[in-house]
Parts: sequence; structure tokens; C-alpha cells
Amino acid sequence: MTAPIPKALAAVLRGPAIARELLIFRHPLTGDQLPKGTIEPGEGPATAAIRELQEESGLSLAAPTAIGTWHRPWEEGYTAPQLWHLFTFEAPPGLPDTWDHMAEGSPAEAGLIFSYRWAPLTPALADAMRPLFAPVVRLILQADAG
Repeated sequence: MTAPIPKALAAVLRGPAIARELLIFRHPLTGDQLPKGTIEPGEGPATAAIRELQEESGLSLAAPTAIGTWHRPWEEGYTAPQLWHLFTFEAPPGLPDTWDHMAEGSPAEAGLIFSYRWAPLTPALADAMRPLFAPVVRLILQADAG
């Protein structure tokens, strides 16, 4: 069996407990998702989450909170299953409601424009996300409620 590829996901949250919002982006080729990428050799999961967030959104945030992992099973088109390390960040005050960012880092995404926006963190958001990200949004909901 092939070992899972380690990934780090960065979920940025804002707002009061009764009206939490999650930062999502529209990938021009694959739809709505969250910043995520491969953990590089010698890099820890939290450091990778910070780096991926900066490369994919332009945000430089620190102090991520680990909320668990999610095993993405192998599927056609992928070389191996993936183990996603999930982190949340609290948004600093003053971030805009929307912005565009040119992705950096990954050769497959370099130059793509990601369009960011805030979405209400609700079960309906999990249902509306790209199916790959739905279980992760549910885990973020659980962690944020607890």
C-alpha cells in the first residue's frame, strides 16, 4: 500500500460565534475550495499551513490551531491517498470582504488568479463546496463549535 501524501490545509475564520465566516476561494479550474498544499520535506504541518496560506491568498498569518487530520482516499488520477493536516487561523481585523490573488509556489497553480470571499460557516456551506472539501468544512464546523 502506498503511503499517503501529507498535505496542510489553512482555514481562516472570522466573526462572532453566532455568525462565523470561513475564507474560501474560487479556483478558476476546479471551483470553490480552501488553501491547501503538499508539506515539503523537512517542513512541519503547521509551517506548511502558514506557507500555503501565504502562497495561495497573500495572507501572512501565524499561530495556527491544529484541529485534526482527514484521510483523503485514493481516487483515479491521483498517485496516492493523502493525509490532510487541518489548521484554523483567526482573521485579523480589517481584511477585505473579497480580493483576488495570483497563486505562487506550485508550478501547477503559478499564475492562476484565486478569487477570495467570506462565506457563512454553516452546514449549507459544506453542501455547497466542491465535494472534495465538504467533509473538511464539516470538521471545521465541529472544531469551531467545540
